[in-house]
Amino acid sequence: MLSLLFRKLIEQYWKRVPENERRVCIYKESCSKKVHSTLIVHGFYCGMTEYIHRKKSCRAGYKIIHEEGKITIITKNGLRLNENEINPLIVNEAKLKTNN
Repeated sequence: MLSLLFRKLIEQYWKRVPENERRVCIYKESCSKKVHSTLIVHGFYCGMTEYIHRKKSCRAGYKIIHEEGKITIITKNGLRLNENEINPLIVNEAKLKTNN
């Protein structure tokens, strides 16, 4: 029941806040999509655990590192994201800055 409630809250967020007005998530799969899918597949407890994990790591204060032609993000809480886990918008922007 709680899983359904939180999924509906996320769906309302998607309806009310246009995608172009949302903050850009550092993850390839946005935080709301990841939590929503976790709620469906694994239920409330895992969904909330994923939400807390994302809330701690997906925020300002991360560092972008360029290593051997690849982009890595170190989050404020020390989590290391490889290029294949990072939002392509962030990867492309970081690579453009490197080439200029």
